[in-house]
Amino acid sequence: ANWTVKTTLATLPVSLGMRANYIGTLWTERTDPDLTLRIEKYNAYYSRYQLSGEAELMVDKPWLASVALTTSFDYTEDVLRRVKNISVHGGQGLPMSNVHGEYEGLYLPFEYLSTYSLVNKPILGYTRLELKENWLWGYLTNALCMGTELRLEGNLGKGYSYDLQRPPAPGAPTSSRPRRYSDVPFYLPVSLYLEDKIAATGGLGDFELVAGLRAGWLRGATVGYSALRSVQLEPRINAYYAFPRWSIATLPVQIALRLGWGRQTKWPTLDQLAPTKSYFDLQSLNYYSLNEAWRLLWLTTFVEDARNLTLRPSSYSKWELGTEWQIAALRFELTAFYESMRNGFTYATHYLPLEYNVYKVTGIPSGKPKIDDLSPQKEYVLKALGKPANSLSTLKRGIEFRLLLPKWDLIATSADLSGAYFHTTYDISEPEEYRPAIRLDGKEYPYVGIYAWSYGRYYEQLSTTARLYTHLPQLRLLFTTQLQCVWFSRSQSLPFDGRPQYYRDLQGNVKPFTEAEGKDPKLQFLMREFNREYFEPDVTPFALSVNLKVTKEIGQHARLAFFVNRLWCYLPSYRAKFNRWVTRDYTPYFGTELRITL
Repeated sequence: ANWTVKTTLATLPVSLGMRANYIGTLWTERTDPDLTLRIEKYNAYYSRYQLSGEAELMVDKPWLASVALTTSFDYTEDVLRRVKNISVHGGQGLPMSNVHGEYEGLYLPFEYLSTYSLVNKPILGYTRLELKENWLWGYLTNALCMGTELRLEGNLGKGYSYDLQRPPAPGAPTSSRPRRYSDVPFYLPVSLYLEDKIAATGGLGDFELVAGLRAGWLRGATVGYSALRSVQLEPRINAYYAFPRWSIATLPVQIALRLGWGRQTKWPTLDQLAPTKSYFDLQSLNYYSLNEAWRLLWLTTFVEDARNLTLRPSSYSKWELGTEWQIAALRFELTAFYESMRNGFTYATHYLPLEYNVYKVTGIPSGKPKIDDLSPQKEYVLKALGKPANSLSTLKRGIEFRLLLPKWDLIATSADLSGAYFHTTYDISEPEEYRPAIRLDGKEYPYVGIYAWSYGRYYEQLSTTARLYTHLPQLRLLFTTQLQCVWFSRSQSLPFDGRPQYYRDLQGNVKPFTEAEGKDPKLQFLMREFNREYFEPDVTPFALSVNLKVTKEIGQHARLAFFVNRLWCYLPSYRAKFNRWVTRDYTPYFGTELRITL
């Protein structure tokens, strides 16, 4: 539902608008009798409420032209209730502790019913208050804009609820440790911004300068993150200059130049700021007897904080340089850009050395073993823990162009051609930890290599798109033909010799990896070997696709269109890296559109 009105407030013009939307389910029963057991049930309920509005007050004062307020609210209730039959392998244990230490675990039955619910209630909010003012001094105009923005993200749901001794996913580390969604802090990015636009027109040409500054900070889910609680500044500036017009053989000509630079900040997501704790459950003793009363599962649990409290905001800077040429109805635009980011967000894996006790039952017991009567033996393992990090490096550069041709009246057709060349390099600045997937003496490999390489790659592509517009006003028909060409795309891994810089043992000691370690029969598995073609370029050759759209004008308020994407394609087969023969095919896609304007 939409509602708009224009009125006055104390003689000042005001425009108001409001929109409301609701989406919900009519049937909650989702059980398919052909696919589920009779004892199983599946019910789902979904409701989404959206409300947004805007208001603008025209002040028209020398110091203020207008005040505008925009706000939106989005609330969803997504509820799932299910009864599910679970079958597990014999003797599967279930950890029950949320803290570090040793304790007795639980054996799950071979088959059981798990009754659980998932209550998800995400809430989103947005508010912006903006003030504008304009001045005019002769040939010079100035437009000033300032405002504030607030976004809100959170969840009021309970998450998973079930009997902890009958979990729906018994193999998951958090199966007996469900986390309430409402326990996750709210996400509240706030910003203030100021923008000034100066434009001048005269005999020396047209000039425009836009400068702005945004100050942002994050609230809510930042407890413990000292680097995220500081204000981040995002300056930007854009300049445009068009030379005075002149003529070449009676054809009007104009040339313009554009230059821009800006810096933008990205905040971590809620998943990166408030991840679930990591649990490592190790079996200290698994004594499984046919007599249920004699069974004993003794576990050791390690709890690790998956947060990275040194996480910083990610920022990148971008340069743009462009030119525009217009000769009569012929127009050409060219833009070159360079964008760099050195501290992007990614996940880094670290291997933690864990020490725990292992117990063995010797002889034939006459009942359930007592852990105090058994002698412990020390055991060491390395377990992987992933944490968010500021180690993603991205470098983008390229050229974009567009050519607009004058209309050919003889065939009632106009055309334009656009294209771009992109070159992007992705790399990880933080050393990578890697453990070979082999076993020594029946146990996991006891060493982890630390490498100054993390699957860095570069990508490049050249593509163009040509569009032909043919308008037949007598028939009220418009034909749009699009030819999309990808001239080539190439990717290649950054070079790497496969040798680690350091390695870590079971006790957590980090040592340099020298030539002597490379000859050690156990440590030599840390030398990573790759196929000789692994670091060669992977090239995809030329590809062409043709799309067609026919639009019929019906009266003054309706348009009916029929389109076919991939009407015809030229996709030659080719031989790719690793001697792979690649055969490409395509499937046309078609449909209709009806647009009514009231």
